[in-house]
Amino acid sequence: MKLKITEPTTFKNIFENICNLTENIKLKINPQGMEFTCMDKAHISFTQVKFSNEMFEELPDKEEEVIINADEFRIMLSKLKENITLEFNKDHIILASETEEAKTQFKVQSFTEEVAEPVPPELEYQVYVTVPFSFVKKACDNILISSHNCFLRKTNDALIVESAGNTHIQSKSVYTIMGNDEAEVKLSLGFFRNYLKFNKISDEIRLGIGDDMPLSLKLENNHVKIEGLLAPRLRE
Repeated sequence: MKLKITEPTTFKNIFENICNLTENIKLKINPQGMEFTCMDKAHISFTQVKFSNEMFEELPDKEEEVIINADEFRIMLSKLKENITLEFNKDHIILASETEEAKTQFKVQSFTEEVAEPVPPELEYQVYVTVPFSFVKKACDNILISSHNCFLRKTNDALIVESAGNTHIQSKSVYTIMGNDEAEVKLSLGFFRNYLKFNKISDEIRLGIGDDMPLSLKLENNHVKIEGLLAPRLRE
């Protein structure tokens, strides 16, 4: 099977950063697109990625599966610029890029070991908010100066992202957004920032917040949707 990628920038952004969240991935390719789920070894973050059929020029009539190593896939993709194709069978995977002047190709043996496919829990949140991606990223970058944890707090008129812990420098960012529901969660900043590396997907991020519940987050465009769950840091 051979797939041609229509949006290489978006496709590469996913796989440039998914290796921060998992090791091996089972890709499922079907007439609707491509998808996979994964969880880190510490069971702190759960991630689900779905590429729509608009990401590919042509798709198979039935579902096919292939297992990849996330870091190997990232390295190979980083060397390819345009006209990227993905070809695979039970024995090997081929990533290639072709221009008028030259063709670059990487071939790697397919994995045969079974990869766990985690199933997300069904959760209801006190608050759902959609805010600019740039606001959340900048707020977390500011906190990183002095802390490894952060609070996400929804009040009746704002989303507040601030540093957690008794640190020398306290950082606080406020985005005005109305709504009567209130909730707060404490997070590991390092794990949260892994999701903020998916910066080619959307200008907005949707967050589901509940008191001491896993943070729900979603990024999406016409070509891909990323949904994540991030376990909270429970307060003493």
